[in-house]
Amino acid sequence: MLTPVAQYVRMSTVQQPLSISIQMAAISAYAQKHGMEVVRTYSDEGRSGLKIDGRDGMRTLLRDVLAVPRRFDKVLVFDVSRWGRYLDVDESAYYEYHCRKHGVAVIYVAEHFTAEMTPFDSLLKQLKRTMAAEYSRELGAKCRSGQVETVKRGFATGQLPCLGYRRQSVSQGGDPGKLLGPHERKPMATDRVRWVLGPPEEVATVQKIFREYADGVNLATIARRLKAAKVRSHNGSPVTVDMIKKLVRSSVVLGTFSWGHRSKRRRTSTGIPALPQPATNTHMVDPIIDPDTWASVQQRIAAARKWFEFGYDDELLLNRLREVLARHPDLSYSKFARYGLPQPATYIRHFGSVTAAYVAAGRDDPTERVRRPRQALSSCIGKRFTSDVFDLVAPHAESCRLERRLNLVCLDGAEVKVRVAKACRTRASQPYWFVDHLERTEKVGRWLLILCLNHDTPTGNEFVLLPPNEHTKFSGRLTTKVLERFAPYRIGDAETLRQRLLQVCTSPDGGRQLALDL
Repeated sequence: MLTPVAQYVRMSTVQQPLSISIQMAAISAYAQKHGMEVVRTYSDEGRSGLKIDGRDGMRTLLRDVLAVPRRFDKVLVFDVSRWGRYLDVDESAYYEYHCRKHGVAVIYVAEHFTAEMTPFDSLLKQLKRTMAAEYSRELGAKCRSGQVETVKRGFATGQLPCLGYRRQSVSQGGDPGKLLGPHERKPMATDRVRWVLGPPEEVATVQKIFREYADGVNLATIARRLKAAKVRSHNGSPVTVDMIKKLVRSSVVLGTFSWGHRSKRRRTSTGIPALPQPATNTHMVDPIIDPDTWASVQQRIAAARKWFEFGYDDELLLNRLREVLARHPDLSYSKFARYGLPQPATYIRHFGSVTAAYVAAGRDDPTERVRRPRQALSSCIGKRFTSDVFDLVAPHAESCRLERRLNLVCLDGAEVKVRVAKACRTRASQPYWFVDHLERTEKVGRWLLILCLNHDTPTGNEFVLLPPNEHTKFSGRLTTKVLERFAPYRIGDAETLRQRLLQVCTSPDGGRQLALDL
């Protein structure tokens, strides 16, 4: 009976069409010779062996090894390099040990050592892993040297910016070829690729992006405008914030192509020392952005990076606010995000208020509005107004109790519910006052005191003290007509309000007779 086994095959690039077939033929011959039958194939085509990321076949194999029951107990691999060219040889040994620990042996059919864990086999296997990693390092160094020389000669490598440029093939003799579309390769292996300017409308869009960003417009706003204008990138996809972020950092807009920057956030090392400085050329493509605009954009990017890495400080916040105020003197806090400023809450946290930040930044009239003087008992906060009412009556009443949670003032035998009515206007600019969250089931015998906030009308800035028989029919909306109906209950000043409340609390029947008299 044949022993069921699995096989793992891998090729580094899609330009090796026979690699998978050669590996599978060698594995099939080994299986027939040793009485095995391949029942499962795991394949990674066009995947590098430097890391396991993106190798779906290897990751599926490592998961299936844990399955119970399992159809196979052995995995056949062509050689050590197909298993992986991990720069850390311990990583390759770890994945093999993972399989062996769960009862699956890894057999390399083209290697001279066996699956037996003899000292010679272990030493030879480790040597082969080191040789595979060293081959990757040497090949990477040779490829990078070729890329650096290619860039210095005036050609390009890497991904295009989202707008403004196209790829063009150049023959070995230097003759320009056709423009290459998205994901299109150069016609001949000996050809090179350079960047050329795209359509004039795209170039104009790039220039507009840099001007707006230099003027303080943030990237999200620019992206929304491009989306509204139905602007597409060179490959037909919508332009996103990340695309614009890469574009404003690309020095090719100045006519200088640069390659070889090492990202600080790179998770894995290639084992190749970083270039002392990036490879550049200045004769491939003409500039489309002037140096002054470029300097302004890079200065703003540096400030944003400093904010991100070190947080905000007062000087940074004020400098940025001064820059925006110089261009937009009528700036309001609602437009901070539009011009790339931090949130108003950040300025409030550092300076106490946005107004104080305006003053510190040198703005003459930060508020640009006339504030009305605060009237007696005119706080727009319900609990504050309730406390004001209590302070107004308590010194003159025999028994007075305040319940802040309920906005209630208890005066001897009467209870007064205190509420604030917001000043509003209809679409026809007719004034009215509205009481939010008015309880429809008020306690029987409870009075209702309403403060009508100043509305710049003859009837504004007054109080309405409604007895129980009236406020139970009140809907919460005070129009001019309703106020005319409530004329006996309207009070125009704090002194009259105090006298009326004292009459309520001194009335032996809890103010019922007073309500009838009114």
